[in-house]
Amino acid sequence: MKLIRSFIRDGDTTTVNGKVRVPPGTVTVGTPPKYLCFEGDPVDCPDCKTTGVTRCIPPFRPYTGPDGRQVNLDGDLCICACASPPRLKALFDSMWMEFEKHEVAAMAGSSGWLAYAGHQQAISRFDQFFVAHDKQTRQPVSGFSYGLKTTALEHHDTLYDDGATAKAYAEDAQNLVLTYLVQTSMGIRP
Repeated sequence: MKLIRSFIRDGDTTTVNGKVRVPPGTVTVGTPPKYLCFEGDPVDCPDCKTTGVTRCIPPFRPYTGPDGRQVNLDGDLCICACASPPRLKALFDSMWMEFEKHEVAAMAGSSGWLAYAGHQQAISRFDQFFVAHDKQTRQPVSGFSYGLKTTALEHHDTLYDDGATAKAYAEDAQNLVLTYLVQTSMGIRP
């Protein structure tokens, strides 16, 4: 089973009819040529009436622009003032990244996109994650960066608001190790 994620370009939309606005001067693709969208490019959000920025979520392969930012793909996020981040929607499908299901199963943090794209049940038999709690209050904590590691992957991210790490998926049983948990100044996480 192959999983495909199309590239996002200037003018593409979001799940709430937002619009991606890529600043001129980056990489163009397609006919007519349009600028490719890279992480951090602006998105107009009609729901919260703010300008958000794009954020990449796994699965993806490294594909960076001249300034080193990762290209955005269909299903990535718009980080704006909305309570639940809207997803980016590609309006063309002539350029994409393709994944085998076993590759995606080994990429921690892919669960959000897999569920959004309707693939979750087909990917893996095993999943595991951690939840961080305050030692005294026993309440979930946020605002921490963490690392996860298995034999097949290494993943670095920020805790969800409920204190959870991203889920790691696999087709076979593996050990999942929390390699570090460090408090950050910003607890922003989609």
